[in-house]
Amino acid sequence: MRRTLSFQPVMRWLAAIVLVAVPALTIWNLITIQTIGRPAISFGPPLIGVTRALQLDWSWKAVEEGRLQKAISERVIEAIPFRNFLIRLNNELRFRFFGQTFLKEVIVGSNGQLGQSLYLAEYCQRTAGLAKQRADAIVPDLLQIQDYYRAKGAVFIYLITPSKIAHLPEYFVSLWPCPSTESARAGFIPEYVSRLRASGIIVLDAASLVHELRTTLKLDLFPRGALHWDSLGAGKTTLAIIDEVNRQAQRELLPKLSLAYTSSRVIEGSDRDLAEFLNVLSPPVAYSTHKIKLERDVPCAGTPASTLNAVIVGSSFSHLPAELLIGHDCLKNLKVLFYLKLETYGGEPYRVLKRTPADGDLDALREVQVMIVEENESFVGRSRYIEELRKIVERR
Repeated sequence: MRRTLSFQPVMRWLAAIVLVAVPALTIWNLITIQTIGRPAISFGPPLIGVTRALQLDWSWKAVEEGRLQKAISERVIEAIPFRNFLIRLNNELRFRFFGQTFLKEVIVGSNGQLGQSLYLAEYCQRTAGLAKQRADAIVPDLLQIQDYYRAKGAVFIYLITPSKIAHLPEYFVSLWPCPSTESARAGFIPEYVSRLRASGIIVLDAASLVHELRTTLKLDLFPRGALHWDSLGAGKTTLAIIDEVNRQAQRELLPKLSLAYTSSRVIEGSDRDLAEFLNVLSPPVAYSTHKIKLERDVPCAGTPASTLNAVIVGSSFSHLPAELLIGHDCLKNLKVLFYLKLETYGGEPYRVLKRTPADGDLDALREVQVMIVEENESFVGRSRYIEELRKIVERR
């Protein structure tokens, strides 16, 4: 009689292997963390947006306060080889079946639109009189910065970029208490811009530009699974920046560009930043976005733009216009000072050039030929880096 393999002993052997393998692989990963900085064996893609590890402080004070124990337990948990897979599986089940995310700040609107609660809360708080309050607060600093650069013959632009919630409010406002009226919310940026311009500030209102494009082109310029605008919105803003720089310079300081766009199902980079931030097994990226093609009529060699010293001080919405200006409009020396003092970006490929600019780097801002100060519409009049920039230019 042929003997058959019993199912129960096989399962026992598998369980025994797992019980031995998981601790062994965890110990192995703990060793490799100390040598190469990341686990050598891990199942599932790395998690996105993970915070820095707690510092190991081998002191009695750290033991008494529990900081050392917490840091050690954190490292042991991170070394478990199945950790990434299990976390993504849990997040996947919560997202697919309950429409929930593991972070409160990531919200799921109608039609699968992803956003952030911070931007939604701001949008719902746009009340009558707020634009005047914000404009009155920021005008003195902007005027001092603008007057400094214009006195040196430099170009200055205050750039306002759009937010996704203001671009697609109908997908999100039902998720949050919105005591303000729709007219107050829609009129906030136009009134703010009007007050700044009345005070003499040169404003490039890319927020209104992009929102109007949604109506004229009948297209959404923020991808479903992203926080930031797509390349079409950023591209149109880039063309507007070029026009404003040339208008102030009274000559073609930057080459003019032509723009064409197509719809694409290839979703990558910032077009899927929030979808990736969900840390699920299968990010929800089954949608289309826009790809652009920029062309110029002249080569970069010999153009004023190729040697121009230009800077954008601003938020994460500065990155895509900067990358387009560097790669397509000859502004090879353009730098982005992310929130002024965090990181310096630039180059080709566009990347972090320096962490935490030194005082000498910041002092050099007084000599730039093109200064663009960018704020997202959700934070206009409140960004500390504008006050810090004003302090830099007044140290002359």
